[in-house]
Amino acid sequence: MPRLREVPRAEVTDEKIPFFYDRLFGPDKDPAVDHGTIHATPGDWWTVFAQSPDVFRHAVRGFSLYRNVTLDPLLRELGQARAGYARGSQFVFSQHCKQMRTLGAPDEKIAAPPHWQVSDCFSALERAVLAYTDGLVYDGGRVPNEVFAVLKAHLTDPEILQLTYITTLYDMHATICRALRLEFDDRPELIAEVEIPPESRSATFRSICPENDTSLRYRSPLLTWVALPRTARRPCTRRTSRASSGLPRRCALRAGRGRPPRAGARLRGRVRSRTT
Repeated sequence: MPRLREVPRAEVTDEKIPFFYDRLFGPDKDPAVDHGTIHATPGDWWTVFAQSPDVFRHAVRGFSLYRNVTLDPLLRELGQARAGYARGSQFVFSQHCKQMRTLGAPDEKIAAPPHWQVSDCFSALERAVLAYTDGLVYDGGRVPNEVFAVLKAHLTDPEILQLTYITTLYDMHATICRALRLEFDDRPELIAEVEIPPESRSATFRSICPENDTSLRYRSPLLTWVALPRTARRPCTRRTSRASSGLPRRCALRAGRGRPPRAGARLRGRVRSRTT
């Protein structure tokens, strides 16, 4: 279920929205209740975007951009599919894999965008388009000159602009679908804490490494660090008594919080190393 309310047919006030409801769902269906488009998708993208007719119209105008661009449709779909995969949108990736198939792309090429770096089924230009898409989505527009040079060698400036605009447009759509859990992106969060079995919950980090364990020692060629109980800790000093530390004089560096000294820390005076 999407995170925003779906707008039923009876509540639609904008004349543009019923046109798409009829075209995608059928004139006798209420898309907010009877889900399923003619393209075998749930269709809640349309019913959620109907919350704002202005946003709905703006998004639909973006779809019509396809009709007038001079960019090769297969290059366009490669960028869109890779953008969906890179952004983690099942919906955007799946839909544009289908579009690639409609354009006649072989199944091997349709399956390859997730691992395009090691696939040999793409031309030099197609690989540059996929690398460019990664720069747009993964790196926020940070694209190496070498990648852009390949695009410049094969595409006109208007075509590069079209590729850039359409790819980033679908990066946005992929982000929206994930955030609002629309269409095939209505999935539970995959990253979560893995629960500890009840029989193992008593074995906490504190019980494994108790705070007052004095057996842990850090040794280096110059310094010896001793983990002392909290009640016995004092500020760092070069000289300590035998009674308080149990170590020979002039050879103990006691850390104020029981931590090993930082690498490269400067010490005043000489400290004899403890090797036993």
